Amino acid sequence: MLTLEDASRLQALPLLVGIGLCRALDPYLPSPTPCRLKWPNDLLVEVAGEGRKIGGILIEAVTQAGMPALAIVGFGVNHGHEEGDLPEAGTSLRLLETGVGLEELTWALVQGVEQELACLADMAYAVAAWRERAVHQPGDPLVCRLPDRTVEGTFVAIDDQGRLVLRSGGEEMRISSGEVIG
Repeated sequence: MLTLEDASRLQALPLLVGIGLCRALDPYLPSPTPCRLKWPNDLLVEVAGEGRKIGGILIEAVTQAGMPALAIVGFGVNHGHEEGDLPEAGTSLRLLETGVGLEELTWALVQGVEQELACLADMAYAVAAWRERAVHQPGDPLVCRLPDRTVEGTFVAIDDQGRLVLRSGGEEMRISSGEVIG
């Protein structure tokens, strides 16, 4: 659990966790296959020209006026899974034949996240580093599931607050909570 005196730093948290996990995974991935990020919380690797999910992030936060924000960060990386254990669009380190042990991987991931969390006060760094790892390119068609509806459009950018900018129906939407599903 993290305690954040400044609740505005919660915006950088998912970006930095994703960056830390990707950087920690890179040495274990077949070259030249870097870990990439799909907004807001998926870790992807390219397998046979297709992005496959290798992990994900879940962050739960509690804020209350006048109190520090609390956040619990969870993540998972597919390690020893076989093909039949995963959805069609998934992969694992075993399937990528990396040979990395679970203990070694776990420590590398934790250290990668801790290293990036040192930058929680630097939103510009978090956004720039996330953009470098993003699978999304301007003009890419996206389908985004929002809390109240599903929206189709084209990817514009990740804005300076880490929100997804989607052009849909001739207007730009800034989305802070949702899931890219296609």
